[in-house]
Amino acid sequence: MTSLVPAMRRFSLLETAETIISLPNASLQKDSRRPSEQDMADSALLFLERRRSSDHGIGSIQPDLYRRRGSIVRHEANGKPSVARVQVQMTYDFSKSDFIVTLLEVSHVIKLDEYSLAVSLSDTTLRRQSSKIVAGAPFHKETFKFPVSYEDLLDKSLTLQLLGATRIGSASSVLGSTSIDLSSIDPSDDVILWSDIELHNSGENLGELFVGIQYLPSAERLTITIHQAKGLPSKDALPNAVAKVYHLYDGKMVKKRKSGVRKNSANPIWNEALNFSCTMSQLINSQVEIHILDHDRIGNHRLIGQVLFGAGDRNDRMWKDLLAQKTVNPRWIPLRLL
Repeated sequence: MTSLVPAMRRFSLLETAETIISLPNASLQKDSRRPSEQDMADSALLFLERRRSSDHGIGSIQPDLYRRRGSIVRHEANGKPSVARVQVQMTYDFSKSDFIVTLLEVSHVIKLDEYSLAVSLSDTTLRRQSSKIVAGAPFHKETFKFPVSYEDLLDKSLTLQLLGATRIGSASSVLGSTSIDLSSIDPSDDVILWSDIELHNSGENLGELFVGIQYLPSAERLTITIHQAKGLPSKDALPNAVAKVYHLYDGKMVKKRKSGVRKNSANPIWNEALNFSCTMSQLINSQVEIHILDHDRIGNHRLIGQVLFGAGDRNDRMWKDLLAQKTVNPRWIPLRLL
């Protein structure tokens, strides 16, 4: 294997043809090395060498293909109907520690007068949304930047969502989504991704969360109590559920806290109070996001569902009572994907 490394390196400098490949369903062991700007040219090669020697192999994918800059990656719907196809370009700016995603093209969209696309990273509150796209009008590409270290980026998934209204006068909602494991590719290598946006099953039950919120003005303390969840969906096994709570002010994350992990349970019980320092004036312009995730020991956490407080969300009554300094009793709230 060592004799292939020089060949792969020479090939990456000379080869200009685009290569079409497919994403594997693979996982990555976390590497503590964060490439510096000087290492950028070799980062993908080193990353793939570590993947080849890890216990979590990359199956039949040929690693040398990933070394070609400008590779095209296809991510197709997994047996579900598609509501759109989207083309994005991904790269990483090591000098600024920015992950850069550019929306290049949208096609095969279901019948909608207008729609938008949301781009987010798993296990974070980092979410960007495109401008409204009018059916039949020219598409204008948009670029979004996500401040995240390269090491952390390889532990995350990129989620693309189609947002729109299927009926006149109805509110915009998530019509479809897809997630791409960034450990499967080298996001620093100007990868171009074609992906199907899979139909979102709005009737899918994601479970419920029993949660309480309190604010103590004298201590300037916001407390989110994660009591328990029920009916969490499972894929191959029961989830190892963990709750992550994010306090946002003016749309920017101020602080995050997390609960303990409750293993192998669709009905986990936490009864944990997570505290945030917050003045009353800050509380008025704050949001709280609660993410329930299926914890993975190597960092590839799967988002199960979310709860949002503030910013005119459906749980606004609890939040308004909180701002009015009324007693807010804990409630069961359905989990959903925001």
